Amino acid sequence: MRRPIAAILFFASSIGWPSLATADSSAQDKAQADALFREGRSLMSAGSTSQACGKFAESQRLDPAPGTLMNLALCHEKEGKTASAWAELNEVAEIPGDDRSRAPFAKARAADLEKRLAHVRLRVELPVPGQVVSLDGRELGAAAWGSAIPVDPGQHRVASRGPGRESWERVVDVGPGPNVTETVVPALPPVVAAPVPTPLAPPSAPATEPPVRTHTLRNTGLVLGGVGVVGLAAGTFFGIRTFAQKSDADALCPTNACASNARVRELDDGARTSATVSTIAFVVGSAALVAGSILFLVGQFRTTRSTRGHGARYGWGEF
Repeated sequence: MRRPIAAILFFASSIGWPSLATADSSAQDKAQADALFREGRSLMSAGSTSQACGKFAESQRLDPAPGTLMNLALCHEKEGKTASAWAELNEVAEIPGDDRSRAPFAKARAADLEKRLAHVRLRVELPVPGQVVSLDGRELGAAAWGSAIPVDPGQHRVASRGPGRESWERVVDVGPGPNVTETVVPALPPVVAAPVPTPLAPPSAPATEPPVRTHTLRNTGLVLGGVGVVGLAAGTFFGIRTFAQKSDADALCPTNACASNARVRELDDGARTSATVSTIAFVVGSAALVAGSILFLVGQFRTTRSTRGHGARYGWGEF
């Protein structure tokens, strides 16, 4: 049958107030530590366990001493933090040079607590190089993965991360021991790079033909028109020449019986050649004049529409 906690605290206090302080502790730290220790004893007697543990912990931080650590361990045991109490009792048992009876008591108390410890076992699936696993913010080496780790009952945060991998974490509820709560750390999936958003194109301005384009159409129309005029003029010239040569041939030979006359043959051949050239000139000149007129009118029309900003609505193609 275990001793009541009050009796244990009496035993812990009877074997001495905080002692064996480090040489680095100042006199003020020692005084504050002593006051906190006494206040913690009073709170423990009054049943304010959590507050008492806080006083003992701060006293131990200011002026470490085996007696203070013993009282902190017993306080944590009463608070239900079995793993913390077990670790602190083992630390007391291993303090060298302590000629009092703390060590045997601490060893016995730690052995009793060890039978009631709660544990967490982390099973890591498909570990990757550089992966880090932590328990309550403390990194665990790979050698600790898969081992039963003593923890205080309550909630504990398990987290994992790795280079180029998505992070993972989970809160694990651990009940009072003895028990082992197993948690699986899943394989960390690779980080998927977020797609780069495609910048939106600025609103397009109404389609308009560049002025140089319309000017080109008009200029080309003028050139073709000029070619047409020249062609018609040439056709007229050779047409008149045809009639003149035909008239001269008829004057020399009204009856068409002068085939042997060299002059008549020359005039007839010249008339036929002039007629052919005249026809070609008329055809080319007419076509050039018509095409030039169309290009000039189209260029003029598109210039007007472009100026008004409505050229795209009429769907004129490029020439």
